[in-house]
Amino acid sequence: YPEMTLVEYKEIFPYFTGDQIDLEGFVVTLVVRARDEDGKRLFSNAHKPELRRLSSDLLSKIINQMKFGTFEVEDPEGNF
Repeated sequence: YPEMTLVEYKEIFPYFTGDQIDLEGFVVTLVVRARDEDGKRLFSNAHKPELRRLSSDLLSKIINQMKFGTFEVEDPEGNF
């Protein structure tokens, strides 16, 4: 994933408290940052209720992999 743009940073920043981010921050980060191979967003704000049902640990792992490596989900449909 490319570095975060200023626009993306401004969308995510309000959810940080010190060096911590809350569940909504994880959800917003995933909506803003998750892209397909063509650079199109994978999620929209309409997906937020479903994404909030995921654990913060899982969201954190996904976001960290977006930043530091690759992450593959065999059955993304089954995770909601």
